[in-house]
Amino acid sequence: VAVASFGVVAGVFGATGAGMVGYRMVRRTADLQDFAFDLVDSSEGLPVTICVAGWLLDEGDSCWGVWDAALRDVGNDGGDAFALRWESHELRRMGKVLSEYIRQQASSFGVTAVGNAVVGTAFGLLNLPRAIISLTTMIDNTWALCQLRSDLAGAHLASLLSERIQGNRPVTLVGFGMGARVVIQC
Repeated sequence: VAVASFGVVAGVFGATGAGMVGYRMVRRTADLQDFAFDLVDSSEGLPVTICVAGWLLDEGDSCWGVWDAALRDVGNDGGDAFALRWESHELRRMGKVLSEYIRQQASSFGVTAVGNAVVGTAFGLLNLPRAIISLTTMIDNTWALCQLRSDLAGAHLASLLSERIQGNRPVTLVGFGMGARVVIQC
């Protein structure tokens, strides 16, 4: 009886996830080039979790892969979990810029420590503007573009959720980095 009633509820509320998995959003809006839902985990239950990545570290990384380990095979979690794939190319650029900046700062830290030991505190004060200029130069263009795209993705996600492509199911949004901005804009 419980299995049969779940089937009825699933049909009424759209718990099978077919609407979201089958939904592909490519070039519907002129500014977003990559926007789709990838199923990460499917379990019996009504809730839907949509996870939004904020950066990707390399070519092998994917919006789906970032969330797979965290969401797959969580015992009796109930519901479906989707990864929002959005602007993967730009998210990889963001990850590359952040990784490069961290590497540069780590090596610069060593130079600053030696300079402070030899010359004194004045060396550290002279080094600070260089670090700030380096940060703004590296991150500015990539950050601004990702920020713009995240605003568009958030507005588009809000539009889709208001159309109830997930059925009448409760939705939880999770994001980090620029993905958190997508969630906030939604």
